[in-house]
Order: sequence, then structure tokens, then C-alpha cells
Amino acid sequence: MVAALRRRIQDLGGEFRFETRAERLITEETKVTAVLTEGGERIPAETVILAIGHSARDTFAMLKEQGVFDGSKALLLWKLKNRTPAGD
Repeated sequence: MVAALRRRIQDLGGEFRFETRAERLITEETKVTAVLTEGGERIPAETVILAIGHSARDTFAMLKEQGVFDGSKALLLWKLKNRTPAGD
């Protein structure tokens, strides 16, 4: 199932980045427009899915600082897609 999901995302133009640390989400008004990586690469994006695992405290801290994470991992995907302020 995971392989089929990955293929479908790629078929729709999605891209997977492994071993790539997100340093910051770039936003314009209320929308995510890109991801800035630790290496300085700017990856344009309309939708961002972060599969970061439970031990990625630095990434969760960055997302909280940017106002897209309030501590609830279940709400993180929705908040990134809809870019609502944390705590709503």
C-alpha cells in the first residue's frame, strides 16, 4: 500500500526528499509556497507533507515558531495544508 501511495503522489507531480532537513517553511500571506532546506535549497511547493517521526523535536520547534504547530501532531497536516494559525 505504501508503494502504491508513493507512486500515486509521484504521478500527480509530488516529490519525495529523503535525508533532507526542512529549515523553514516559506509563506506568502497565508499559504506555504516553498520549503527551505538546511542546505539552503528552496523547494517550491503548494502542499507540504512532513514525515518526520517522533524524535524530530527541532522540526516541531520550527513549526511551532512559525505558528503552524500547537503540539497536536494530529492537526499538523491539516494546518500545513490550510495554513491556519496554531491554536485555532
